Amino acid sequence: MGTSDSKFVLWFTPWFPSRVHSTLGNFIERHAHVAGLEADVEVIHFTTEPTDSCIIKPIEKQGLNGIHIFKPSGLKGWYQLIMIIISQLNRKKPAIIHLNIFHESWWIALIARIICPNSVIFCSEHWTGYHNGAFEELSWWRRKAIGLAASLVDIFLPVTRHLGHSMQDTIKKNISFQILPNVVDDKIFTFCPEKDLKYTFLHVSTLDFNHKRPDVILRSFARLSEEFPQITLAIGGDGDVRPLKQLASRLGVEHLVTFFGEKTSPEIAALMQESAFLVLYSKFENFPCVIAEAWMCGVPVIASDVGGIAEWLIPETGILINPKEESELYEAMKKVVTGEICFDRFQIAKYATEHFSYGALRMRLHKLYTQQPEQC
Repeated sequence: MGTSDSKFVLWFTPWFPSRVHSTLGNFIERHAHVAGLEADVEVIHFTTEPTDSCIIKPIEKQGLNGIHIFKPSGLKGWYQLIMIIISQLNRKKPAIIHLNIFHESWWIALIARIICPNSVIFCSEHWTGYHNGAFEELSWWRRKAIGLAASLVDIFLPVTRHLGHSMQDTIKKNISFQILPNVVDDKIFTFCPEKDLKYTFLHVSTLDFNHKRPDVILRSFARLSEEFPQITLAIGGDGDVRPLKQLASRLGVEHLVTFFGEKTSPEIAALMQESAFLVLYSKFENFPCVIAEAWMCGVPVIASDVGGIAEWLIPETGILINPKEESELYEAMKKVVTGEICFDRFQIAKYATEHFSYGALRMRLHKLYTQQPEQC
């Protein structure tokens, strides 16, 4: 991992795949993998689970070095966690402290500035709460503390410019930020020349009706199937598919829809390689990993124009639609089925490789990790 003269980086994150949640923070795990190619990275993942005292387990992931900290809830758990974090910071003073998900890791910035005053602090951000109202639901003292701690971070690294500006507006701090987009494992998500895929749609998400709105996608699909009975839809993810199965039955399209549960990355990649289009109709987003993954496979995307999606989705890679007009979703799906709008799958995969591959993200992290903050 890294090179012989690599800087030592402590990578703190409250979101990371573990025995508590197998998929939460998988995008952070991929960032950590890339960072490990450029520096000597040690991941410190902390989360809460029912236990009497903090349990420390090694991260058993190939190419990653670090620990999981499973803390009990309550003051005892917090005290034990803070003591462990202090010990980690004192053990080997890092050149770089890389935080993730600031509304849950802000307190580490306060401790780190005391123990490691010369360390550079970065913070990657993926949380949608800065623009969907969730930040305002935090306690007043926590919002104030986050604002104070934000001034101690050298550079924030949101996945989109939209998220960076939302952070500035919400935290009410003129924070310095640079874009660090999601990364795709380009050894798993690979380009596959188009087969006979003209009528195959795919939706992958948490299946949350209030956020991802898979029910709207299913209704639009059902409407389109009345004109094009040969179309099919695969829909699923790490959410509950039962309400969608019931809806498909009521709509009379259960024979055209394939439902699936939680899948591994290789399984998702295989689904994408057998699909003509990925369809998303989220109410709010930053920049979903699944979009970049689809592009890496050469799959165009139909997505609602929310969050930072428009910063990356260009006419050559998909169609942006109004998140408040369900009819636009139907029309977009119809245009791709009829061939009114066509895409070059090879060029889509090329675009994804240039922006979201391990190589592309490694170049960004190399610049961040080797230059002083004011030079970045």
